[in-house]
Amino acid sequence: MGMAYLNMAAMVFEVTLPKMRSTAIAWMMVFQFTGGLIGPLADQALSGRIGLQPEMVWVMASALGLALVLLTALFFLLPGEIDPGRGHLAFCRKLEPRLESQEQ
Repeated sequence: MGMAYLNMAAMVFEVTLPKMRSTAIAWMMVFQFTGGLIGPLADQALSGRIGLQPEMVWVMASALGLALVLLTALFFLLPGEIDPGRGHLAFCRKLEPRLESQEQ
């Protein structure tokens, strides 16, 4: 899980504006810790009632369904115009060398 966390954090840093990075990482950690807290409790409750093999199928199907719902919602809820954010990043990239050259 250690390497997966680093990869997720790198993806968040790559696609998130600098002002929003800490908030995005905080939300990612909230969901990760919540899953780590609820997962073992749900696993114990379900495996005792329906058995281990059906439980694993149920958990995987639920995770797939939740991922599809979230991706579909993201597709419809994202604004069609994301270019201003990318324009801001491009502006910052051009501005930083200018500021450094003025300081020297």
